[in-house]
Amino acid sequence: MEAVTPTLKPSAPAAPTSTLAPPSGTQLLVAAGGFFALGLAASLGSGSAATITHNLPGTLFTSIGALVLTGPALLVAHQFLRLEASPVALATALGRGFHVSGRLALGLAAPMLFFSATSTIWTTLLTLALFAIGAMGLHATLTWLVNVETSAGADLAKQTHMYLLSLAWCALTGLTALRIAVDVLLFV
Repeated sequence: MEAVTPTLKPSAPAAPTSTLAPPSGTQLLVAAGGFFALGLAASLGSGSAATITHNLPGTLFTSIGALVLTGPALLVAHQFLRLEASPVALATALGRGFHVSGRLALGLAAPMLFFSATSTIWTTLLTLALFAIGAMGLHATLTWLVNVETSAGADLAKQTHMYLLSLAWCALTGLTALRIAVDVLLFV
């Protein structure tokens, strides 16, 4: 009698699929409107025309400008490193991050209006709000960028490269936003 040993083939788990849908035009307009509303709310309580000219474009230009100036660098570096995710998936993650940031800015517009109308600490609160919005938006974007790479079937080494690339991109975006904010404040 001959012994029969079953042969089992190792099966790799299926790569998770990305269900991240690109933000619609309406969602992007809501995000831009959120930053505009935050700047408007901070400006209304100040009563100064110079403050209005700083805050209205400043909140919107800082966020959009940083994304527009650093987004292509992320896409180019991603392709240079020969990572797995498609550029469309990366752009979707960037758009989603902007949408999250804009919705958060829209949510903070009402408290900002209250503080700008009733106290003199609105400049400090606007600075803190923009820092918090940027940090949360960059965190959400970083998470989506790494998830998009993982969903594309990247191995552990490529996932690590994507994580480090995303961290570097977040640092570059934060510094770019800071530079734009300073330029907007010094413009008028």
